[in-house]
Amino acid sequence: MNRYGRISIDGRDGWDDFGILVLKSGFDDWLKFPDMKERFSHDWKDEDGTEFDTEQAYIKEQNVSLRFVFIADSKEQFWKNYEELQGVLTQPGIRTIYFSEMETKFDVLYTKCDKVSKFTRLKNTNKIVVEMTVSFVIPNFTPAGDEGIEFWAIEEDFIVS
Repeated sequence: MNRYGRISIDGRDGWDDFGILVLKSGFDDWLKFPDMKERFSHDWKDEDGTEFDTEQAYIKEQNVSLRFVFIADSKEQFWKNYEELQGVLTQPGIRTIYFSEMETKFDVLYTKCDKVSKFTRLKNTNKIVVEMTVSFVIPNFTPAGDEGIEFWAIEEDFIVS
């Protein structure tokens, strides 16, 4: 199934294994450039301005959030998927999240669940829908793997690979 908002977490498909799809604006802050750490500097008392070290530049960790919906055929399926996702996110170590839409993966640490919408049944169906926002920290803002991020200009649009 090819859906907008497909992700995988540690190689496990978000839709097939957890019943989740990322919302259209659910990963916007993952595309922001990270903040820089403060550069080494020295303010000479007998000269104007401040001298900055321009030889070194360091990036801060980046806090990001992910907005998605659980969609399940029953309460039992929802709770099974919910517990499975919680178990994966909260286990020790780095998680690798792959966004099929961006064709990019990020190494992250789960930090918290920020928001959960009410447990809702879709009208005229038995399907359960719950919206959730979870937060992560990207400790070293570089997509997982050796390839890094490359930008290509294609008809005035930019694609991240």
